[in-house]
Amino acid sequence: MERYPSLTGLRFLCALGVFLTHAWYVAKVFRDDRAEQAVKAVLPLGMVGVSVFFVLSGFVLTWSAHDGEGARGGEGARSFWRRRAAKVYPNHLVVWALLLVFVLATGSAVTGGAGGGFPWPPALANLLLLHAWLPGPGFTAGLNIVTWSLAVEVFCYALFPFLLPRLRRIRPERLWAAAGCAVLAVWLVAGIASQFHGGRTVPDVEVSQWQFWIPYFFPLGRLPEFVLGMLLARIVRAGRGVVPGMALSGLVLVLALGTALATLPFAFLPAAATIVPVCGLILSAAAADRDGRRSWLRRPALVRLGEASFAFYVVHWPVVMVAHWALGGGRWSTPVAMAATALFLALSLLAARLLHRYVELPAMRRFARPRRAGTPSSRPPLDEARRPAVPVPGSTGS
Repeated sequence: MERYPSLTGLRFLCALGVFLTHAWYVAKVFRDDRAEQAVKAVLPLGMVGVSVFFVLSGFVLTWSAHDGEGARGGEGARSFWRRRAAKVYPNHLVVWALLLVFVLATGSAVTGGAGGGFPWPPALANLLLLHAWLPGPGFTAGLNIVTWSLAVEVFCYALFPFLLPRLRRIRPERLWAAAGCAVLAVWLVAGIASQFHGGRTVPDVEVSQWQFWIPYFFPLGRLPEFVLGMLLARIVRAGRGVVPGMALSGLVLVLALGTALATLPFAFLPAAATIVPVCGLILSAAAADRDGRRSWLRRPALVRLGEASFAFYVVHWPVVMVAHWALGGGRWSTPVAMAATALFLALSLLAARLLHRYVELPAMRRFARPRRAGTPSSRPPLDEARRPAVPVPGSTGS
């Protein structure tokens, strides 16, 4: 498999956007009202980051599966599912258990602060990564609030062995048309969600919980992004069409997001409004690495951070929650809040490094290696023949 370090660097930047969303917007560390209003601009960046995760996940898995093109049927599918489980669940289970101990010992609410008791049904749904299927903040927040995207990824992984053979049948000259249909499906999900009114209003966002849940949390609503990533991988493999530059894609992404914030209902913000420039950004980063062109996303430090981005994504909210609680759980002046954010980031990166080194990598070595030829399960797996340079998230963001 060819290496795509720019996609690894991009993954960390997306995870960083999700981190800032939680550290500033969810933890509410700013006392100054003007600063509090300013950081609300970070929320859309976190949503865009999660959309990139879903598209990128489909892209990387499909690209990696090229080496196992002959894999068919149950054995290949079982191997794929085993390897994805080895990637997702060890980090998730360790963080879930540690956060459970903290919440039970301190009585802190799942989303930070004091009080609120302990919601056992949502926590168990979170453990099983089923909570994204259930509307309402009690379930979507669960115990570790970022893991709703892991529930989406698990659903996509379950379907991947069945989707891949069908997408491979699409002729190269029809790939762009298929990708266009996937983009329309993303917009259709947003359009359907925008028609739902009534019920509980989501605080701060001030929209119906249905308009929030359907395009953001609902696994079936995020499936078109994953399928679109699969199609993009085939497009790059086939060398079809002209790929935009990263600078242009990034500029169009910012303009699209700004325009959407001013003109579109909330349901279009999680994915629809930015899905086309997100695809352009992923295609341009992959093409730059494929063609050997310069890419600031593959700077060594950024790539190293990207390699542990899944661990960073899974652990950052518990670190923010515990550190905020340890510091008194209050709101501070802007300089103090910024210093606290820097502390949260440093601690999250340290925790991610430990989780990546002592949990994620050993689990991948133990359970995610292809079986040796000649063993009963020697068919090529549906995903990568060896661990890719681009770590595939259980996702990732909230």
